[in-house]
Amino acid sequence: MFTRKVYLLLISLLSGNVTAEGLEFALIAKNTSDENFIEVWRGCEAAAQRIRIIVYCLAPEQEASARLQSQAIERCYLAILPCLGHIGD
Repeated sequence: MFTRKVYLLLISLLSGNVTAEGLEFALIAKNTSDENFIEVWRGCEAAAQRIRIIVYCLAPEQEASARLQSQAIERCYLAILPCLGHIGD
């Protein structure tokens, strides 16, 4: 069920005629010390500067935790849910 929510979020964000400039995105990782995450974060920052968007890093500093990552994704989803009806306005 949670995975379905994530897919619905992505579909909502990618639907319609929207430009990226000025939008805000979050990169949510299991932790901040994983080398794969660090490379992804660097790529996101570089791309964000090129297309003029804001990208936040949300990740615990402690040991990798899929549970904490999942909770962060759900909190972000619930935080933007009220705004999804306004995409494309």
